[in-house]
Amino acid sequence: MEKQINQQEELSFYKQLLKKEIAVIKETALTVRYNNYRISHNTISFQLELDENCSSTGDILRHVCEGNDINSKRSLFFDLQ
Repeated sequence: MEKQINQQEELSFYKQLLKKEIAVIKETALTVRYNNYRISHNTISFQLELDENCSSTGDILRHVCEGNDINSKRSLFFDLQ
């Protein structure tokens, strides 16, 4: 019986931890809306739509610049039109 109580306490702890992690992700994640996309060879391009309920253009550019580190092996390009 005591083992079952300990398991419930541990499960409860992880459940609360996951709830907190989800809340942090929701607060800090980029949110975008797109109205078109294009696939060309191994590249996909999205046409982003401005929406007051989504991340600002500045937030998106900052995220792209941080992710486009010169030491990164990924290729990431961003063109504002």
